[in-house]
Amino acid sequence: HRLLLACVVLAIKMMEDRHFDNLHFSKVGGLGLVELNLLEMDLLKRLNFDLRMGLEELQDAESFLLCEVTSCNVNLGARERAVLRKYGLVGEDVFHRKRPVSPSMEREAASKVG
Repeated sequence: HRLLLACVVLAIKMMEDRHFDNLHFSKVGGLGLVELNLLEMDLLKRLNFDLRMGLEELQDAESFLLCEVTSCNVNLGARERAVLRKYGLVGEDVFHRKRPVSPSMEREAASKVG
């Protein structure tokens, strides 16, 4: 849960102009303030202080999330159906489709095989 907390803290700081301080996050996450500060700095160093996502990464995330939404047997609202319709994911076979594969996922799978 430590890695998850550090990722959430960085994501919030990246996306929000106003956010809680690390003392608040450390209390919520059950860690000491010093430990959370060290985890945050370690994660930033491992990411080379680059928290941006490229287009391919965003497309991979979009494909994954759309697949997860369409594989759930839930009653979707009009807004959700409109998004799914936009990507051609609403129809009789929507709950039986395989997970969409993006070009970067295909390359990654190919590199692991050969």
